[in-house]
Amino acid sequence: MPDLPAADTAVGELRLLPEYAVRVGDSFDITLIHTLGDTSARVGDRFLFEWRESRWISPQVHNPDGSNYVVVLTRPGVEVEVSVTPRNYSGYLDAATRAIAVEITSGTLAAGDEVRVTIRQPRVSQPYEMSTVPFASTVSFFLRRESGNTAAYAPGSGDLRILPGRMDHISVTLPGGVSTGAEFPIDIDARDAFDNIDDSYRGTIEIDTGEEEVVHASMQRGRVMLSASAGDLGVHYIGARDLYSGAEALSNPIRVCRPEEPKVFFGDIHGKVFFCGGTCDVDAYYQYARDVARLDFSAVTGVTELFRQHCTGYRDGRPPLTEGNWVELQQAAGRYSVDDEFAAFLSFEWQSDWAPENIPDDFDHIEAAGDRSYGDRNVYYLNDDEPFYRPFDECSNTARKLFDRLRGKQALVIPHHSSAPEDFMGVGLKGADWQDRDDELLRLVEIYSKWGNSEYAGCPRKLTNHSQGRFVQDALAMGHRVGFIGSSDTHVSIPGGTGLEGGATLRYARPGYACVHAPRLTKADIFEGLRSRRCYATTGIRMLMDFYLNGSPMGSELQSEPGAERTLRVYVAGTDRIEAVEIVRNGRTVHTVMGGSQPVMDIEWTDTTDMSEYALHAEGRSPFVYYYVRVTQRDWEMGWTSPVWVDLA
Repeated sequence: MPDLPAADTAVGELRLLPEYAVRVGDSFDITLIHTLGDTSARVGDRFLFEWRESRWISPQVHNPDGSNYVVVLTRPGVEVEVSVTPRNYSGYLDAATRAIAVEITSGTLAAGDEVRVTIRQPRVSQPYEMSTVPFASTVSFFLRRESGNTAAYAPGSGDLRILPGRMDHISVTLPGGVSTGAEFPIDIDARDAFDNIDDSYRGTIEIDTGEEEVVHASMQRGRVMLSASAGDLGVHYIGARDLYSGAEALSNPIRVCRPEEPKVFFGDIHGKVFFCGGTCDVDAYYQYARDVARLDFSAVTGVTELFRQHCTGYRDGRPPLTEGNWVELQQAAGRYSVDDEFAAFLSFEWQSDWAPENIPDDFDHIEAAGDRSYGDRNVYYLNDDEPFYRPFDECSNTARKLFDRLRGKQALVIPHHSSAPEDFMGVGLKGADWQDRDDELLRLVEIYSKWGNSEYAGCPRKLTNHSQGRFVQDALAMGHRVGFIGSSDTHVSIPGGTGLEGGATLRYARPGYACVHAPRLTKADIFEGLRSRRCYATTGIRMLMDFYLNGSPMGSELQSEPGAERTLRVYVAGTDRIEAVEIVRNGRTVHTVMGGSQPVMDIEWTDTTDMSEYALHAEGRSPFVYYYVRVTQRDWEMGWTSPVWVDLA
């Protein structure tokens, strides 16, 4: 992160109350106290109390009885006007910022006078209206003084540290798979109501591994980290109980398999940090993914374009993702990747919303992307030394040009919230434009994220607003050969986390997960699992899913005579009882098996119909049929396998 502009001691100093750390769940006010330095302040001078976007501080000056109301006190006889600036992308703080502006309208402030700004009871905005802060984080406040045509920052910052809340429940996390006889970790965490780990909690945990003897372990700093040896082949669960609170938890399923068989790894590869619309730095992002969410792999998607009406950086000719930011992402992807422990991928988000009608008049330096808006697409690299491309550059301002720039690289292009309507979130964003196919690069789609499900019109958990013709099933019918992943698109920098994010279009707290079958937890193996579409999506749960058609795994492309039988094998191990397993053929559910009292199901079904009766036709392809599996649990969490395609011989 770049240094702030040089601070001027003559501006004065900034203090923050409370001076102590607060906890998630606490009720508190934030008071910012600016003491003027050597220079006085006159009519027209402004004090801007700034902070990098937190997503939970939403100051307002209209409703004294409401949360986030701003109160300003200063010297008697001095009158001020208080306003809240819109969210801006500041090149100075290298982040999305908010500010409370205090402008002197009458009187003079002398050296040593104070300006006190209090934000009463900050809390998350609509639609959740929680009277608490859900994220453990640190928010830094800065004071910028504007006088005439000059501006300067006060030295230092006021840092509000927010600790996790008190223990609400425990969690037990296991790997998705392990070879028989191998050691595997058991992570038991004390978590608050928003899944932050309460590192002040201590207790005794009783662990039931399914063996005759129950194990007891001491929990220190909110964690128990044990290891065990994998025994019998098959799926296993581990239970735990905190003897002090009585809290109980059952682990996700772990599959013990033969050494040569692939394992399942869980990731969230879509999220933001400070310089691209998030709320923390790159290190904190990856540490949350690895140490709090307990993910196996993750990625920061550096955004190359940001919502146009907020982008003050563009007006100065500074895009939000700089070369320096990109180097930071490259280095972090290498630094956090450790074989058999964690994989971090280099990535950027290509938001192609610069169609002519979306470019403000004063953005003369932006090159329009023609007459189409292609939607949002993330680009992922295997290697950490690759470049990024902006949607307003002549060489990459269309989907086809982007594909051409990526040709020959170890890269994947993955659209997200594909069914979003025109003017999604009121900023001109659109869903995926599926007109351009590319079998080499466009091999996956993010079917589910915090925004909702883009599977088909009327699907469960659908986006609050959506547009026809942009759903995943529409893309499949057009001949796209895309497998499925989920991820979060977190804007509060908690990949894999379940904390709520505000926003009128957001309906689902859980992120999606990208779940990959791979031999080992290495970048190369995970990337190949994604590229080969040996992957599936869930609504943020560690469900195990596998799907074969005539012995070929999900993601495969087969050839068959139209009348040949197709035998489908589906295996599911859930985190709750299975409600239903549905086999989808060409967008229609053709076979459903209802669940019972167990979370594990093993299904075999043979399709004997003649495929020529319902085969799909797409330009440049032979007639084809596709199949995938949709699973719904009793708790309504879901999973989707990648498809298998059958081309008619």
